[in-house]
Amino acid sequence: MFGGHNAPQQTYATTRQELAQFKSAPILNPHFNMVVRYLDCLNRFMDALIAVHGPGGVREWLLEVTAFLTACQKRTFQRMPL
Repeated sequence: MFGGHNAPQQTYATTRQELAQFKSAPILNPHFNMVVRYLDCLNRFMDALIAVHGPGGVREWLLEVTAFLTACQKRTFQRMPL
């Protein structure tokens, strides 16, 4: 396996940190493709969760997806472009 046995944990931690940055920033700025970048991060996070926690990691991923969808809804209700 490339990167040794700690690679999934490191990927998990890095992706978790990146998600925290997205959640604290104005993530839905259409000029910087933030929605696409956030979705990409969510996909990478799912891969890392499955590698580290197995199928039990899906719950944590769904919580992150819910936070993303809430941000999208707020933006839509404010009539701001995604």
